Amino acid sequence: MEPKEPKAPVPVPCHALRVVRVLLRIGQGEAGLRLGRLSLFREVETGRAKVIGRRRYQELAGSLNPPPGVIEIVYGLTEAVSGFEQADPWISPPMALVIEGALVDVLGELRYDLVAEARAARFAAEREEAEHLWQILAACDPERRPLVAARPMFWTWGLAERLCQESLAAAPHDPAACRALAELALEVASNVTGPERFLDFLAAFCWAHLGNAQRVQGDLEAADAAFAEVERLLPAVEEGEVIPLDLTRIPNLKASLRRNQRRFAEALACLESIDVSGDLVLSARVAVQTAGIYQQAGNFEAAIATLREALPLVDAGTDDRLRCVTRFNLAANLIYLDRVAEMEALMPEVRALAFAQNHDVDMLRLEWLEAILAAAHGRRTEAIEALADILDRFHRRKMSFDAALAALELSALLLEAGRPAEAARRLAGVLPTFHAHKARREELASLWLFLQAIERQVATAALARAAAVAWRSFGVEAV
Repeated sequence: MEPKEPKAPVPVPCHALRVVRVLLRIGQGEAGLRLGRLSLFREVETGRAKVIGRRRYQELAGSLNPPPGVIEIVYGLTEAVSGFEQADPWISPPMALVIEGALVDVLGELRYDLVAEARAARFAAEREEAEHLWQILAACDPERRPLVAARPMFWTWGLAERLCQESLAAAPHDPAACRALAELALEVASNVTGPERFLDFLAAFCWAHLGNAQRVQGDLEAADAAFAEVERLLPAVEEGEVIPLDLTRIPNLKASLRRNQRRFAEALACLESIDVSGDLVLSARVAVQTAGIYQQAGNFEAAIATLREALPLVDAGTDDRLRCVTRFNLAANLIYLDRVAEMEALMPEVRALAFAQNHDVDMLRLEWLEAILAAAHGRRTEAIEALADILDRFHRRKMSFDAALAALELSALLLEAGRPAEAARRLAGVLPTFHAHKARREELASLWLFLQAIERQVATAALARAAAVAWRSFGVEAV
């Protein structure tokens, strides 16, 4: 058998055209269709067509709409590699291989950048479509669920993500809507098709938001079950893997649940697991959440120090709500330490920011803060009336845990005002709520001791405050 003649090298313009097409992940047929000739690119790239020059290469490559600079970069690198392949006599073969390998690495980096750019453009387009779908659904309340179930056009990961964002936005002022939106996001996610691994990420993301919504409503048992489902579903992110979802939200939301469950070490561990490097907004949010955990644990000094450290981060960003939350919670911690003058200096800014946000539940908490301030100035009757009204409004919103905390604060004021029977009634009415939130034994004991002391008419204001301090978690959510 006669040896085959070696293949003639493919001309540089033809080879470069193929490189551009492959970098952009466009098939030969698809590329040809753009110019009305299906086999054009196949013939040119293999050199079977009439040899093209650099100008024709530029025209054909330009029809693929590559990013700026790609056409000339690829041509130059391809030309260089082709030159090395011809084994110029002044370059040793090993050196030629080294240089060629380096150039191929450059092309690989270029491809990585192009793929990243194309991926980002695709994610942006899918989010733009999700925004359009959300606008349709926003106008259809309360008929959203039947519409989503009947129309596959709504079954996109982008819409599931968008509904989760709306759920978080609703949490401060409408806990029921917060939950309904998270449930709808999970329903959308259950219908999305795609790689199984990504679908697990999406489901875990939506379950985390449902767990957060259940927490906001005070249903901590359901929220705990939701986060158990998150842990079951959530894969570990592999090196180089790109997921369009903000996965930092999952430990972020879990930390809020663990805080409300008074599992403070676990809550802090959740926040410490978040990589905040280079992200100003995330750094600020994590700092404010950390302060919230210190506050609920009764370490008001640490909460104040953390909030003061967070202020420059918060003010450097554009999140108006986070600015409000930081100052609001700083004021609350200051009043808990009877640093009334420092707290009052903050109040004009707190009020202005809260009114600008105008979230119903946040405004209710602002009234609570004003009531505590009134009590600090000796206006006890005014504070009692305000807290009684606030407690009733939390009950009407089915926010049982917030109502229980308000009742505890109210019962302490009632005792100080010489109204022990009413204080006992208020406290007895919320003990089941603290039980339902799986309070630690010593914390429940402080409440029982307080209640028994009232009933024996030996309760003191100091005992009332000791019970209240164990539970003081009043503040505004950073999430």
